[in-house]
Amino acid sequence: MMIALPASLIVFAAKDLFVGAPLIAFAWFLRAKRQPRADLVRFAVVSLPLSFFVLKAAGKVWYDARPFVVGHFTPLIAHAADNGFPSDHAMLCAAFAALLWPFDRRWSAAAWLVAVLVGSARVAVGVHHAADIAGSFLLAALTAWAVWRWIVPPLGRADWYRRLSAKIGF
Repeated sequence: MMIALPASLIVFAAKDLFVGAPLIAFAWFLRAKRQPRADLVRFAVVSLPLSFFVLKAAGKVWYDARPFVVGHFTPLIAHAADNGFPSDHAMLCAAFAALLWPFDRRWSAAAWLVAVLVGSARVAVGVHHAADIAGSFLLAALTAWAVWRWIVPPLGRADWYRRLSAKIGF
């Protein structure tokens, strides 16, 4: 059974709901204790910029014409007829959802739900293929995992980082 949603709700999810994932991460940050906050900041400082770099690099390596270009239709939201892979909106949401995963799976799940809603809406309005969204999720999750596995532990042991953390109150 398919549920019909109003076009305005789909357009809102496709254009504006992406801010929900960073807001969820920020709300978790405000509620967290001091050490998990410091760990999240250390993780975010590396993971988020690296996710952006991976997003841009992936777009240079793989080209996927947008659905409205291929299908010759007008999408529900105005968009340039450029590369659809990967989805900036979906990757941003997924990057924040992946950022929360090591700290709190429930908050991460809420951010992943926002990511799925945003990604689904971007497909529904005709500006991305499902593969663009899935690829964005995969790239964000793999980037976060790699940073958490190989970069965060040595960074936390670095003297300069511990001194800097103490100065800024972490």
